[in-house]
Amino acid sequence: MNWNNKSLSFLNLNETEIDILTSLEQVKTFQEVAHTIDIPRTTVAFITKRLIHRNLVLPVKNGKRFRYIAIAEEQLRSNLLSV
Repeated sequence: MNWNNKSLSFLNLNETEIDILTSLEQVKTFQEVAHTIDIPRTTVAFITKRLIHRNLVLPVKNGKRFRYIAIAEEQLRSNLLSV
């Protein structure tokens, strides 16, 4: 999904959030995202948890640990229509 799309400007995403969402097009851990976009893992964790609360990222349980993935365009559309 293109998180830089101007039609999504109402989400008020900053550049770091957009970078994390773009990186999470595939299921990844905080460490994998941090390595991909070159920011600290703790920052990735903090921002990702905020994005989870905004229903833009989904946690995926992998054994005892979690990985994360950004929602698809259809899910975003569905979430917005249900509000």
